[in-house]
Amino acid sequence: MDVAGTNSEFTAPYGIHVSSLGEKTLLTWQLRQSEAVCYTYYRTSEDGGATWTGKRLTWTAGLSTGPKTAVDSWGGLNVVWCDATPGNSEIYYRKSLDDGLTWTVVDRLTWSSGESW
Repeated sequence: MDVAGTNSEFTAPYGIHVSSLGEKTLLTWQLRQSEAVCYTYYRTSEDGGATWTGKRLTWTAGLSTGPKTAVDSWGGLNVVWCDATPGNSEIYYRKSLDDGLTWTVVDRLTWSSGESW
């Protein structure tokens, strides 16, 4: 499986996080594109990991790191992560109710003058 979903040679995926509910599984990870740019990716499986779909989840110009996942009791896919694009690390959230086909707009959860982890 091509975990990265990209041809980047910069580094291997890291920050991997997995959550599941029944046969539904959500996998997220981060992949550094350069010294200053890191994106968050995801894959979903509806059959216990036999097949996977997914792609890139973040598109910012900075570091999107530390993704954490949850599959809620209604089958919704939930992802939070830190992003340093605004100049310091803040926490962001997205949700999908259709197995990752579409996602909510990015919701910034913190507004700190310092780092939010």
